[in-house]
Amino acid sequence: MVRWRPLCSLPWFAMLLALCSAFVSACSSAPNRRGSANEPEDLYAPLPQPSIDAAYLPPEPMSRPMARVDEDPQGTTSSNADHVVSMQRPEPPLLLKNETSAPLMETEPVPPVFPPEPLWTELKPTSAVIEQELPLAAMTAPPPRPMTLALNAFLEHRPEQAIKHLQGYSPADQEFVLRLLPILSDIDHAGLLTTAPNPERLQAVLEGLQSLVNDLRKQAPLRIEKLTFCRHREILAYGQFKPRPAEPFRPGESAWLYAELKNLVDRGRPQDQFAVRLRSEVSIHGVDGQLVGQMVRIDSEPNFSRSPRQDFFVRISFHVPATISQGWYSVRVRIIDLDTGRAADAHLPLQVVIP
Repeated sequence: MVRWRPLCSLPWFAMLLALCSAFVSACSSAPNRRGSANEPEDLYAPLPQPSIDAAYLPPEPMSRPMARVDEDPQGTTSSNADHVVSMQRPEPPLLLKNETSAPLMETEPVPPVFPPEPLWTELKPTSAVIEQELPLAAMTAPPPRPMTLALNAFLEHRPEQAIKHLQGYSPADQEFVLRLLPILSDIDHAGLLTTAPNPERLQAVLEGLQSLVNDLRKQAPLRIEKLTFCRHREILAYGQFKPRPAEPFRPGESAWLYAELKNLVDRGRPQDQFAVRLRSEVSIHGVDGQLVGQMVRIDSEPNFSRSPRQDFFVRISFHVPATISQGWYSVRVRIIDLDTGRAADAHLPLQVVIP
């Protein structure tokens, strides 16, 4: 009679159970993979966590985004793990506790690089360039001056037209310019100071200029060019005098002054004579500016001449006050041209010593 045994008691069944149990154990002990099998394993490796004593540097630019699969609270992979990916900012690099970052080096600004100029450029007319740089008012030339027009007309032998251009000036200025134009015309046509000058032309120019200078002297201010103490018998003529030694004066002593005048012109008198009429005023002032004694006024007698003179001098005499005190004073001289009313002033220091 055959006896049946249970299946679990058979040796082959026990071996099958052992193999299944080993397979289940191997599957449960295998690592939980996240993502598909085609992705590299290191992409999902956990990032290193910094230690407590670590310091952080400023974050560097991220080369590429990092991705991870969303997890549920139980740590299991969601059903759409292959499609839903979250972006995570990479952690900054670690810096040890006693390590400092290197300072940023300051660099000089790089000059801008311009493209090279073409080998040829389009040439523009000169007028077009001026229109771009200058306004229209600056391009308009001012009208010629009447003096320029008069000179050009005289140089072109049209004196009547030159006179018309000068009508805007005063009669005195018109006469002055008309006397100057022939001199400028001679210089323009043949020159004046050449290697072989014409004596007659030089003489004519000199006389014309001398006449113009005399007219200007009548309008110029009168000047005392030189003033000095002299002795009476040592003043001979213009420029011929001997100065008095630098010695102090005494009260009551007589003094003589030599004065040269500039811009003084002889006036025409009857019978083809020339003369000037002058008045001299002399006064002595103290250091405080107060007048000492009385002012001396002297009218010189007309000195006639057959020809107009260019150089003039005046001989002035006065007396030092007898009651003057010892010290320093100032002698003030004023010369007046009675024909024109012009006056010139000058002064000299005066020392008085009581013996």
